[in-house]
Amino acid sequence: MNKLQTALRDLRIIHGVMLVSVLLYMLVIFQIHPSEGHLSPVIPEAITVCCAAEIAVALVLRARLLAPCMETLRSNPDDAQALGRWREGNLVSITLAQSVALFGLVLKFLGASWFVGGPFFATAIFLLLIWTPRIDLPSQT
Repeated sequence: MNKLQTALRDLRIIHGVMLVSVLLYMLVIFQIHPSEGHLSPVIPEAITVCCAAEIAVALVLRARLLAPCMETLRSNPDDAQALGRWREGNLVSITLAQSVALFGLVLKFLGASWFVGGPFFATAIFLLLIWTPRIDLPSQT
C-alpha cells in the first residue's frame, strides 16, 4: 500500500469516527433527556450565524486546498507536500462539519427543543456524508 492509499484509509477511519460521534451525541441526549426550557432566541440565532460562518470557511478551504492538491496527486502520487495539504484540507473540513453537531449538543443542553437543535445534527451528518475523503487513485499498471 503506497502513501496515498494509506492516507486515504486513515482519513476515512477518522471520518467514520467523526460521523459515529455525531450519532453518539444524539444518543447521549436521548439517554440524559436534558430539560427543555425557555431559551432566548438570540442564542440559537448567534449559534446559527457561527455555524454558517464555519461552513463557509470550510467550503473556501476545501476549494483552495483540495482541488489543486488532488490534481497534483493524480499526476504525481508521491508528492509529499500535496499529500499533506490534501490531508489537512480534509481534516479541517470534517472537523468543522462535526463542530456543527457540537453546537446542536450545546443548544440541547441549554434547553432548546429538537426543532431548534435537530437541524444542527442533520446539517453535520449531511456535510460529513458529502465531504467523505476521496481521491482518484492512479491506476496500478
